[in-house]
Amino acid sequence: MVDVFEVAELLVAHVRDDPEVAVVASYGSHARGTATPSSDLDILFVADDPAATTKARTFILDGLPYDFWPVSWRFLEDIAGARGTRPWEVAASLVLDAKVLHARSAADRDRFEAIREQARLLTLPAGRPDAIARAAASMGAIVLHLGRVRLAAASSDAAGLRIAAWQLLHAGFTTLALVNQTPFSKGRGADLAEALALPVQPPGLVGLADRLTGATSPEVVEAAAVDLVRGIRALVAAAQAGVAEEQPGAMAGEYPGVFEYRLKVEAACDRGDVAAAAGAALIIQDELARVMHSATSGSYPVESALFGDFSAAYLAAGLPDLTGAATAGDLETLRELIRLLDARVRTWMTDHGLSLNEVSDLEALRRSLAAGDAS
Repeated sequence: MVDVFEVAELLVAHVRDDPEVAVVASYGSHARGTATPSSDLDILFVADDPAATTKARTFILDGLPYDFWPVSWRFLEDIAGARGTRPWEVAASLVLDAKVLHARSAADRDRFEAIREQARLLTLPAGRPDAIARAAASMGAIVLHLGRVRLAAASSDAAGLRIAAWQLLHAGFTTLALVNQTPFSKGRGADLAEALALPVQPPGLVGLADRLTGATSPEVVEAAAVDLVRGIRALVAAAQAGVAEEQPGAMAGEYPGVFEYRLKVEAACDRGDVAAAAGAALIIQDELARVMHSATSGSYPVESALFGDFSAAYLAAGLPDLTGAATAGDLETLRELIRLLDARVRTWMTDHGLSLNEVSDLEALRRSLAAGDAS
């Protein structure tokens, strides 16, 4: 049997004199010391311009696949910060478990180690706010895959349903791993046991996973998908509350936008344009609730969040729900409510010491602009 470490030495020699290659590193089971005879060698190299390199290789040797693949520094930084497209719970091992086999310079090795420390931070108490923020951001992928599950179920696409269910499950694992600040040691398809062992998980995760991956009824799979997403959303919300930090200043500069939309709604009401009035009212209610949530919790709601996920601060401030009048096309009531919203936003911001950014005349505007330039 071929020694994979001899293969690694050949690959290092293959790029050692290439001035574009900064680092070569192995990762995975061989780097962790947990390899079995059937384990392949996971090895990458950091290139200044991965798209231009000709050093990448994929091959099969002695019954094992090898992928000697190029990555950029930005790619590794995105993994370390749980950004980008690769799932953090799996991709983090590329950095955390990596064994550097070659470095072009001491500075390149130091840069790689700094990225490793950035990745490790997400697993530590000091990195929890960032980990939870990344978990919240990952909810967008979960909602996307839930939609695919529902579409496949409605289309009687059995294969599509099975694939979408697995993709939803793994997207959920990414979020749960971030909430738990625990990356996995195994890749997709082999990470189920690690996910189910996480200390913080939605109720009935084992049963939900079984139904998602094994049930034949589209209705059962869809119901399990909905329950899984609800459970994960609740965990993320609780985790966000645990790292909440009030920042009223997030509302600074918002009042002119509120005033603008008040005028839009009133103008649409004046001309009897129900669609325009409703659209403007719903836009400002959603955006204002998001910013107020950020001001009171320290985190801006992700795009996939529902109004009920971030409306608490909006409602606690006594701001009116415009959706009923907007949906009913009751323009007179909507006019009254948008004026009430405007007045209460003014009060809220004044009570929190925030400027409404109102100027009385051109001279006042000149002074304001000059003060801003000097600050």
